[in-house]
Amino acid sequence: MMPDGPKYLRVSVTGRCNMRCIYCRSRPAAADELTAAEIGLLARAAAAEGVRKVRLTGGEPLVRPDLEEIVGAVSSVAGVEETTLTTNGLGLASRAAGLAGAGLSRVNVSLDSLRADRFARITGLDALEEVVRGIHAAAEAFGRVKVNTVLLRGVNDGEVCDFVRFAARTGVRLRFIEYYRLEAGPDGLEGVPSDEALERIADAFGRVVPLGRDAWSVAEKYRVPDAGAEIGIIRSASRPPCAECAKLRVTAEGMLLPCLYAESGPALAPLLRQGEQDAVQSIIRKVFAQKRRLGPAGRAVVRRGSFGG
Repeated sequence: MMPDGPKYLRVSVTGRCNMRCIYCRSRPAAADELTAAEIGLLARAAAAEGVRKVRLTGGEPLVRPDLEEIVGAVSSVAGVEETTLTTNGLGLASRAAGLAGAGLSRVNVSLDSLRADRFARITGLDALEEVVRGIHAAAEAFGRVKVNTVLLRGVNDGEVCDFVRFAARTGVRLRFIEYYRLEAGPDGLEGVPSDEALERIADAFGRVVPLGRDAWSVAEKYRVPDAGAEIGIIRSASRPPCAECAKLRVTAEGMLLPCLYAESGPALAPLLRQGEQDAVQSIIRKVFAQKRRLGPAGRAVVRRGSFGG
């Protein structure tokens, strides 16, 4: 059953990115990105409505030189229990300690291949070693790191077991995220269903033991005892977890969206720039109520602009 109020807010701090991943659907860079102070006000409004976790995303959030200031503005808000970051890892090695000092709770790093040539094909950059350095630096700074991998058939799906071994060797929490093709049109890419990935892992390592879910997460957790690894599965395509989703999303230009796959929603930026916290809270409340009413059917309609301001 969907929670009564939002618990988890994803805030894109920029639309800019320093990679060009083959499956990415990034929005164009915003002309006027929200400032650190505005993001802090947004976090206060969201926390007042029940949000307990804020994830900073992009584009690539590390391209913002004031990311530490943003982290501080969010993590200092009463009621926000976790401030987290999703990054491609470029530049993370030199900033992980500073981000931890600013109040960041932990980091998720996107990593879609452990082979340098394949990594370059997927991301457009020969930067695998730098990203791995960032993962190690984050592990030192935060104690635990999640690594997100999107499995694509014929591209990197042959590395499923290699990733499990990587998780066992490094102690990272590996999560396989299903590729979800949007309605924009075919791109020649095909995702790998989670059940298939789990079967491959079981064939290679034996038992795969379900562990349930963490609070505020839609990832199914599993332990692979014979590999000594913990993995997660997010069924974005085969079994969308919409009924359990308590997330809202804000774009870099300040648009509030009910779902990762929505394209339009009410504009919060003017209200944030005027310091109108009560008005921002009212909109958050309304959009989440609409999301809750639609429930699992919501994903089918959010791209048609069904959530108003």
